[in-house]
Amino acid sequence: MARTPRGPFLAVLVRWAAEHGFRRFIFCTGHLGDSVESFFLNPDKSISFCRDLGLTFAFSREDSPLGTGGALRQALPMLQSPAVLVLNGDSHCPMDPARLLRFHEERGGAASVVVVEPGERRDGGFVKVGAGERVLSFQERIPDPSCFLNAGIYVFGREALDRLPQGPSSLERDLFPSLLDRGVYACKAPERLWDIGTPERLSEFRRDWGVGDVR
Repeated sequence: MARTPRGPFLAVLVRWAAEHGFRRFIFCTGHLGDSVESFFLNPDKSISFCRDLGLTFAFSREDSPLGTGGALRQALPMLQSPAVLVLNGDSHCPMDPARLLRFHEERGGAASVVVVEPGERRDGGFVKVGAGERVLSFQERIPDPSCFLNAGIYVFGREALDRLPQGPSSLERDLFPSLLDRGVYACKAPERLWDIGTPERLSEFRRDWGVGDVR
C-alpha cells in the first residue's frame, strides 16, 4: 500500500478516493475544522498528490454540533452530482469504490452501505442484513450473531438526502430507518475495517500501515 505523507488521517481517505478517480471533496467540519482547512488549502502544508491530481476542496462548517445527518444536510447546497459517496472521518476500509457504485446502481435503492465481518468487535454500529443483501435494521452497539459491522462508507441518491431534517440528526438513527422501505442495501467488503476511534486502534493502524506520524 502507498505511503501516506505526514498529516492527518483524513489524508489517507482523500488519497484512497483520489486514486480511484474522485477529484472534488466536501469536508463537514466542526471542532478543529480550521486545522483541516489549513492542511488541505495551505500550499506549504498540503500533500503533493492533492496538487498533482488537481483536487478541489470545499468546507461545510458547523457552528454547533449537528450530528452525522445534520452535517450532511447542511452540506447539500454544495453537492454537484445525483449520487454522493459519504465517508466517516475516523475509519477506513480500502475497498474499490467503483464496485460500491456499481452495486448501488444495480440495486437501485435509496442508499447503499459497506459492511464487513465484525470479527472480535463488539462495539460500533451493526447492520442486520436479509435476503438479497437488503438491510433490515441498524443496531448501535448491540451485536447480533447475524449482523455485520458498519464500515462507515455510504452511497446516497440525492432524493434520499432531501429527507434529512434541518438541525441535528443522525444518519443511522434518523435517515436510514426512514429509507428502509425504499431499499437500503449492504455491500459486503472482504477488506479489513481500520478504526482509529481509540488510542490502541490508532497505534495499530500506524504500525500496520507504517505511518507512525499520521495523526
